Amino acid sequence: MGKRLVSRRSWRPGALFAEHAIRPDFIDNWATRLRDADSRSARAWAEAVFTVQFRPVLLLMRLRNALVKPMALFGRAPAPADLSRGMRPFTTLAAGDGEVVLGEDDSHLDFRVDLQVHPRFVSVATVVEIHNRLGRLYWSVVRWFHPAIVRAMLRRAPTVADPQG
Repeated sequence: MGKRLVSRRSWRPGALFAEHAIRPDFIDNWATRLRDADSRSARAWAEAVFTVQFRPVLLLMRLRNALVKPMALFGRAPAPADLSRGMRPFTTLAAGDGEVVLGEDDSHLDFRVDLQVHPRFVSVATVVEIHNRLGRLYWSVVRWFHPAIVRAMLRRAPTVADPQG
């Protein structure tokens, strides 16, 4: 099967997201149609979409990590961009059958990713709350690459299998 079509959609926060909500300064939501063979498990989709194996995305993540390291952004060390194994760049805050919430909190900004599996499509929403000038500076750069990265990760998702096999 070819690459998936990805389009912008309106977003309605899921129940798990509500437990980890932040004040939105930025929101976007991208979606792709489910194929007949795709899993309906949000956990399977989170694993397929966010275990990044697409080289250009890995290189952008590596560049981002190098740029933010001197500024001590994000309290924990960024996940290494290991080109051989892919990477899981974000912390899972909540996971259920139809929704997975990922995110990070820091002094400059907080963000959440709300992945939801709907009856006919899967969506990935990003919500960012900016706290200060450093957060605005960081987001002013990242926001230009963010939509392309999310679309590429969804577009390149293989047929997503159920975790049990």
